Amino acid sequence: MHPQCTTLPVCPVCGGTIPLNPRPERQRRYCSWQCANRVKPHPQGPRPEKWETRQCVHCGGAFIVRHYKPQRYCSLRCATPYKRTGKRDPRKHASAICPTCNTAFEYYRSWPRTYCSDRCKGRALVGNTGQPTDNRYTTQCESCGAAFETIPSQHARFCSQRCFGEWQSRTNVGPNNALWRGGSKFAYGPSWGKARKAARARDQHCVDCGAARCPDGRALHVHHLIPFRLFGTERHAEANVLSNLVTLCAPCHMAREWATNWRRP
Repeated sequence: MHPQCTTLPVCPVCGGTIPLNPRPERQRRYCSWQCANRVKPHPQGPRPEKWETRQCVHCGGAFIVRHYKPQRYCSLRCATPYKRTGKRDPRKHASAICPTCNTAFEYYRSWPRTYCSDRCKGRALVGNTGQPTDNRYTTQCESCGAAFETIPSQHARFCSQRCFGEWQSRTNVGPNNALWRGGSKFAYGPSWGKARKAARARDQHCVDCGAARCPDGRALHVHHLIPFRLFGTERHAEANVLSNLVTLCAPCHMAREWATNWRRP
């Protein structure tokens, strides 16, 4: 509440209440600028010829407004009840009867409608949709030979994912696979597998730090004392000889490779 009044101030023109301002020095004397213009015959300004006096469509009172503004009401209090009474432009509206609920409704001519609401539209259109047809057919699985049902859009060839996996493992391997690149190649030759096992069985620990396994829990690495690249794949037996192999953990293996392969400027 205002610190200096207990009741709302009243507009001396229309008799309406004026909203209170927290700052008393800025309290208004009129409820709106339309009421203030009624008291003043001409608004203050250097060009009064741009103003004109009109008559409110709702209450019939006179109000002053600029000539270029298409204002028909003296205030929002007159504009709101006038619009609610239904006095709208009949040229922009049309009426019809909903074919679903037989209720009369109005709509804008720029937005033609057949039904009064989306609910009635849904009720009318739900019976017009076509029912799905059963186009399933029976075929034979190419893996196990069992009969199963499918639809044309799926083009199913197998009755289950398991049969598809078994068919893949039988037919889609080796040169029959689209990703075939000539088979796997041994990086260190065919003799590398046995030589690596023999080196781990001989050392059983890292020859540099004595660790039994790598820090991540994996098995120890096998390192070539003379790099394998100096032999090549054709001389894999000479490169993978047991005297050229030592067992190292991952950090020690990295340290040796860095010391051997580091290219000094």
